[in-house]
Amino acid sequence: MAVCRKHGIELIPQVNLLGHQSADSHVKTLLEVYPEFDETPHVKMPEKYEWPNADGLYCKSYCPLHPDVHKVVFDMVD
Repeated sequence: MAVCRKHGIELIPQVNLLGHQSADSHVKTLLEVYPEFDETPHVKMPEKYEWPNADGLYCKSYCPLHPDVHKVVFDMVD
């Protein structure tokens, strides 16, 4: 951080939105707490994740069309 400040660089934290709601064989916290936001609920996470896979799913994502998702996500980002 000090090096960035010294050179006038503002660090902006990265927040994975839409995609990246799973890693390996585990769903991340957003979809764990709010499973109703899962864009692909019919796709179950395999015990051992491999890519490519039969479902063609790289990682889980939340559905941007869910009526309650933005309240939660925007609060989280803020």
